[in-house]
Amino acid sequence: MTFYGDKFLRQRVFFEEWQKLIYDLGTHNMNFYDDYIGTVDILQLGAFESNDDRDRVTYAVRLYEVYPSTIGSMEYSYGANDQGVSIPITFNFRSWYNLTSGELADATIGKSFGDVPTIKASKDFGLFGGILDKLPPELKRTGRDVLNQVKRSVPIGRATGGRVFPPFL
Repeated sequence: MTFYGDKFLRQRVFFEEWQKLIYDLGTHNMNFYDDYIGTVDILQLGAFESNDDRDRVTYAVRLYEVYPSTIGSMEYSYGANDQGVSIPITFNFRSWYNLTSGELADATIGKSFGDVPTIKASKDFGLFGGILDKLPPELKRTGRDVLNQVKRSVPIGRATGGRVFPPFL
């Protein structure tokens, strides 16, 4: 994405501070993933002639688990007087969702080409297989990480490289 910067470059400072939540320059430690991710809404604005309005959302997506990965360089030159500064920012994100699908008035975006098949899990093995699937996504990831850590720290986990046979875990 490219952002227009003001004379104090507050937009750049915002993303620099966000990046400081990822990596601490003083201690060289990485912070926890859940401490620096967020959501970003991207909105395309347009005008509808029939309604005689402007700045209405025509397309929108929401990025989940997003964080700035790269703050690009800005071009400065002696001859570029009274010109705006563009700040390029590259983001990483896990997934996205179209906020406007099915909500645009009188617009045909496309047709479906068949039913989406339902994929079912084969069989839940172990004591914790079904419990983790019932948790919210945030807790499911944490529970899976804790369970994997336990598998690796148990003596049988050390002997098998973290692999425990399905009847047990």
